[in-house]
Amino acid sequence: MKKIIAIAFCVLLLCSTLLIGTTLASEPGYAGILENYTGSPVTIDGKWTSSTEWADAWNEHQYPSGINARFMYKMSNDDAGYYMTYLLEFPDTTNDPGDKWVICIDGGAGEGPDGGTAPKTDDNKIEITGHTTVMVYDGNGTGWAPASSKNSAVRFNNTLTTSAYIPTNHWVCEIIFNKYSIGAWGQNAPPQGLFVGMYDASNTTGSALWPAPATDSNPSRWGTIATFGTEVPEGLSFAVVVALSSVAIVIGTIYLRKKPKTTIITPMKL
Repeated sequence: MKKIIAIAFCVLLLCSTLLIGTTLASEPGYAGILENYTGSPVTIDGKWTSSTEWADAWNEHQYPSGINARFMYKMSNDDAGYYMTYLLEFPDTTNDPGDKWVICIDGGAGEGPDGGTAPKTDDNKIEITGHTTVMVYDGNGTGWAPASSKNSAVRFNNTLTTSAYIPTNHWVCEIIFNKYSIGAWGQNAPPQGLFVGMYDASNTTGSALWPAPATDSNPSRWGTIATFGTEVPEGLSFAVVVALSSVAIVIGTIYLRKKPKTTIITPMKL
């Protein structure tokens, strides 16, 4: 019985974690992603160095535009700090000077994302242009201001290659940066606001945005890095999570009830 109660509790706890990831997002219809810590080391070479390199990352592919793009996210840490690591895949093959990879973070000064319709001083943007040049920006209350002293904190590489997700040639970009070196929020655990953008300047492919139709200049429309956890399996919908949660509650209720004690009456001998 104790074993059954423990299983029910674990299922309920898992469902609760999944529900956090489902509901904590600024843009309606978007799930907040979970922050996974890496088990597999990442080589920043702009490709899948091995089949397991990104297998332990959050795999996000919710692009309503229909573009077969995705990004993956996970964390790592050492004595120097905590590192956000991203892999972005975009089905574009052009090499335009205006092509861009964009990652925006709403740090909220360590208290979680604080939104707003313009970037605040605790918001940051990383922009890689023309597949060659990185620029970091700080919010200033009305827009983005270059913070070139932070550029060296970002390492990236992007190549035209293939992957298990997109078997034809396309751009793959790997990005890593120390949270401490980018924003004042860097020493804090999630939640943080997040925007990811991939842009083809010639518009052959268009753009892939997460969330869409958000922009990099309006944090109130961004998604959320919700909490620590493990990736939700693809195809696990909100309805399924609710159903699992309900089952866990029912199981827990049944087996946590105390069964009434049975009193055995022995007939008296005459």
